[in-house]
Amino acid sequence: MTRRKKARQEAERDLLTYLVTSPSEIADFDAQTLGKLFTDPDICKAYEALAELPEATYEAAMQAVHESGSEAWPHLCKAKSKHGSLKEALADWQRYADPDEVTDSNPDQWQPKILTMSDVTPRSVDWLWHNRIARGRLSLVAGRPGLGKSFLTCDVAASVSTGRPFPDGQPCEVGDVLILNAEDDPADTVCPRLLAHDADLARIHVLQGQHKPGSQESDLMVSCQDLPIIEDAIKQHPNLRLIVIDPIGSFLGSRIDAHRDNEVRNVLGPIGQLAEKYDVAVLIVAHPNKSTGGHADDSILGSRAFTGIVRNVWHLAEDHDDNTRRLLLSGKTNLGPKMPGLAFTVKPHLMQLHDGRGIDPGRIQWETEAIDKTADEHFAEAGAKQAGDQKLSAAAKWLQEFLTEPQLQTVIVSAGERQGFKERTLQRAAKSLELPKTRTDQGLWQWEPAADSYLIP
Repeated sequence: MTRRKKARQEAERDLLTYLVTSPSEIADFDAQTLGKLFTDPDICKAYEALAELPEATYEAAMQAVHESGSEAWPHLCKAKSKHGSLKEALADWQRYADPDEVTDSNPDQWQPKILTMSDVTPRSVDWLWHNRIARGRLSLVAGRPGLGKSFLTCDVAASVSTGRPFPDGQPCEVGDVLILNAEDDPADTVCPRLLAHDADLARIHVLQGQHKPGSQESDLMVSCQDLPIIEDAIKQHPNLRLIVIDPIGSFLGSRIDAHRDNEVRNVLGPIGQLAEKYDVAVLIVAHPNKSTGGHADDSILGSRAFTGIVRNVWHLAEDHDDNTRRLLLSGKTNLGPKMPGLAFTVKPHLMQLHDGRGIDPGRIQWETEAIDKTADEHFAEAGAKQAGDQKLSAAAKWLQEFLTEPQLQTVIVSAGERQGFKERTLQRAAKSLELPKTRTDQGLWQWEPAADSYLIP
């Protein structure tokens, strides 16, 4: 029974109580009209018996209600009128009486589901990885192909499967992991990487699809729309702590447009509800688009719903000064403070398989020092560097075209500035081209074409 209907039923009982305890006032109202106000069947039965009385006295009213067999009788025996008049009783009842309201008597119609905050018990956030990946919520890590997102998820899965502390020293509760991976082979990639990170393989499970045991039907792929299949997989592993979906674009479903906000939310929303129901962390892997600069979260490929519906976003990026170094930097965070970034490299890790053959799946080596930088700051640096590189390349190309013979530096700088190049950029371009610089007899600097000068394409 809804809260509103219960309140209305109580108001109806109070109204009927008033009519019984003050039966003389019934004559002041049209009995037929008054009877239409009641919706509770038991109260209707009691009122009909009351309205048929030729003379309404208290004793006669109580006896009529009792003989009607209405379940409102026990209430009338205990209740006392709390209204000064029948008009006040009607006004109180009408606060709850809305003839257009959808009630429980219309189960096929949708009704508003309302949660009153006074009924909510506040609680703290449960974390899988403190302030980085929350349990019962969706988190996301984004990065270009080849940067090591799958290495990262294997390392996180290994920590969960063994209870090994996370790279920043935060404790990790041991549990099972469910992986949905559409790009890496379980035998030659996923399993070797997990072994390289010392995972407990008995606690890590890959959801490969869906099948009918004993049937000749072919197995089917699984997507995030196959909620009963995913929920069954969760139920089979009651100690599940983490679900990895890598990449999310491969598991949205064939008819879902990843660039349409409502379609993405209709898929990820129920996954989030499953995560909350079973108190499981869900880590989604996504790819960025080709743009750089601006807000890091805006670079994620597809609709903004991906970053809107998740609670934490992490970006895996390449260090500007070391293309082997990876930075895990904070984007959006809704449940806790922005955490410092972390850095790692993927190092060789030779292993011997059961058949005696060697394999090198690689292993993450984390740095102990935190990175005091956000993803937005890193993307802004990348945008500025790219713009500077383009300007430098344009200046070098112009220098090669302009400098066909020795020229005074002042002449070159003046001509370059007219083309939009600053002197500092021209100096850097000249250095990159290794242009010879000499002094004239008057002591002025002049630049000469390189001996093996060629145009930059």
